[in-house]
Amino acid sequence: MTIRTLLTAIACCMVLALSASAADLLENGDLKDNLNYWQLHRHPGYKPEPKTSYTKGVISFSGLTYLTHFYLSLSQAVDIKKGVTYKLSYEIKGPADKTYRVRVGDPGSVPDSIKPVLHFNDSKLTVTGDWQTVEKEFVGKFDTDRSWYRKVTKARKYNTLSSKTGQARTPRGADKIEVDPEDRPCVTFLHFYLGSLEGRVSIRNISITEVK
Repeated sequence: MTIRTLLTAIACCMVLALSASAADLLENGDLKDNLNYWQLHRHPGYKPEPKTSYTKGVISFSGLTYLTHFYLSLSQAVDIKKGVTYKLSYEIKGPADKTYRVRVGDPGSVPDSIKPVLHFNDSKLTVTGDWQTVEKEFVGKFDTDRSWYRKVTKARKYNTLSSKTGQARTPRGADKIEVDPEDRPCVTFLHFYLGSLEGRVSIRNISITEVK
């Protein structure tokens, strides 16, 4: 093999690697950066509060108690395009023969002009005591945009209400952020609903990729 041929092969591998990386719609899907880009939602009625731990790209929840699926969820906003086929993939292990749910969509309340979009819904999945890989394909039903959600999240973080005046205040050096709820586009989330599990459950290697 000549040097030119070798360099060409290396370049092709680099292009393929970059393409594969760019195709993943999730950020920190390998969970190597703790829960950065992810949100853990716990309903006030879900008690006690579960404990989280991180080990080599694995997020684990311990002390889970049985309630409804939706009382505890792990989620992230993603961009989905209408008519495009995607593959959701992840690995999970937990209390054997217990069920949970996974959903890709926006089932929450939105302005009247925008209808909730549901791209994919697994109503009942069963975990096992060992690691198992779960892969599901789905087709986008509508174009969605996560940039609005990120703007709202940032606004909530930086524009806190003053307890004295009741007016929004912005920390020194930060720009005030205005968000109009009526401007909300359709926002898609990947939701893991874990509220019906007991004991300890672990998740790793989460990805949503476009199927070519």
